[in-house]
Amino acid sequence: MDYYDHPYYPRELYLPTYIPISTNKFALVFLFFAVLFLPLCPVIMFIKQLKDRRFKVWHFVWFFSCFLIHTFFEGYFVLFNRTILSRTDFFAELWKEYANCDSRYVTQDLTVFYIEATTAFLWGPASLFICLLMLNGSLHYHILVFIVSLGQLYGSIIYVATASVPELPYSDPSLYYHLFYFGFFNIFWFIIPVYLMWYSWIILTPHLCTVRLVLVESNVDYKHGL
Repeated sequence: MDYYDHPYYPRELYLPTYIPISTNKFALVFLFFAVLFLPLCPVIMFIKQLKDRRFKVWHFVWFFSCFLIHTFFEGYFVLFNRTILSRTDFFAELWKEYANCDSRYVTQDLTVFYIEATTAFLWGPASLFICLLMLNGSLHYHILVFIVSLGQLYGSIIYVATASVPELPYSDPSLYYHLFYFGFFNIFWFIIPVYLMWYSWIILTPHLCTVRLVLVESNVDYKHGL
């Protein structure tokens, strides 16, 4: 195989270990969503049967999805990013397909690696902890929601900003990869975290005001922002 016989951009990338994807790209996308929704279906059924729940169902589903994607899919990348090009398992093929819109995923780029490592090892377990706090009926989960959502938003901004530099053409010029892979798959990590931060802030603000009022009435020093 010629060293440049790969689908990634820039075309002069040297990828001698590349093994072509054996699965159709549309089939890969379908299988990805199927694998994701398979564990979500019983979770949604279970959540909807709960009485007196103090959270929205889709909030729970979002963070459980984040746990699955961050921990297993992105965690896989962190563990095997150096050998993804030569691997042929399902997750490797998914990453090699996604790399058509951002070849940094197959070139051991450190920016992408550290973004994904932070996401996998911090926001993945934290998302599961949020789900557990929701089930426990604790409103404290809103604090963690704000932190995790801010982290997701920050990571997304850094990722998109570093991938969009004109002098570094990492993506196949096809609109399919630009709009669907890079656009569609990433826009959720902007819109939903912003909404959840706003929602949690609305929930937390009255409680913070109540605490401040109690401290004032108790003549407690609240110089630290309460």
